[in-house]
Amino acid sequence: GLSLEQGATAAANELEEATPFALTFLGLGPDGHVASLFPGHPAASAEGPGVVAVTDSPKPPPERLSMTLETINASERIWIAAAGADKADAVAAVMQRPGTQPVPGGSVSGTQETLLFADEAAASQL
Repeated sequence: GLSLEQGATAAANELEEATPFALTFLGLGPDGHVASLFPGHPAASAEGPGVVAVTDSPKPPPERLSMTLETINASERIWIAAAGADKADAVAAVMQRPGTQPVPGGSVSGTQETLLFADEAAASQL
């Protein structure tokens, strides 16, 4: 019964007491998105801690909530998983290989540890 913005505010209030997380586990999308933060989408550049309302998402559902990069990056450890050849470009971008464009997955960094787990196909461009 809440609007997307009201949901973002309610979720941010809930997270205030739970953050920072000891571990945040993220999947990496073929375009380099993580946590519903898509390349070029305004939500990916939302500033400050908390939760952001994602509207007009390039993947269904079109409306969703996500933690901001600042909230994600407050995590002690961040683990990112990528599998399949369709993730090879994204893995290369996360690892900031020459010729790649910045992606949200490349902007996550835990305060103590950041690991990328990739199968052979996803790591094929490294």
